[in-house]
Amino acid sequence: MSQLTERALEHSLRKLLAAKPIDRITIGDLTEDCGISRSTFYYHYSDIYELVEDTALREFSEALGSARTHDSWPEGLRNIMRGMDADRAFITNVYDSIDREKLRGVLSAWAEELLYGVVCEESAGLEVTDVQRRTVAHLYQFVFVGVMLDWLDSGMAGDIEAIVDDLAATLEGSFRSALTHLERRGPDSDNPPHMS
Repeated sequence: MSQLTERALEHSLRKLLAAKPIDRITIGDLTEDCGISRSTFYYHYSDIYELVEDTALREFSEALGSARTHDSWPEGLRNIMRGMDADRAFITNVYDSIDREKLRGVLSAWAEELLYGVVCEESAGLEVTDVQRRTVAHLYQFVFVGVMLDWLDSGMAGDIEAIVDDLAATLEGSFRSALTHLERRGPDSDNPPHMS
């Protein structure tokens, strides 16, 4: 029942975003549209932006699927970008209305999930700790988030295939290289420099 309510709220959010920007949508609008009480809304979400974040993360995870390996991450990224492009009205409305730090948080969580799988695969045969794997995934998520934000800033202009192909070519071999350097440093590198 809980997931049905959350999906109903997501559906209402999408419907309302087709007509007006997110900063003009009220909780009353959402609850009236999907026929639930305000208390039910607040049981699931603290505010509309949490609903937006939850919706985006779920969609990113579904688009990503199992594409969390060295060979498949480009296809996962393509799927996400294609999905965003196909849902341009929703994405543009959210992008124009949501706080950039909230958006960066959503994109960072998605990118780190994707990259952790890639890094784990690339670390096969190396003596690195999980903290070191997570450090590499965390560092590379900045690259992915930067690419995504640049693409969104451009109004989703540019060829998705070329963007992803260029990123894949640029990063080829770099995950393994970063892990190899950390392996040489040993477990003392489990205390990475402060990163936000």
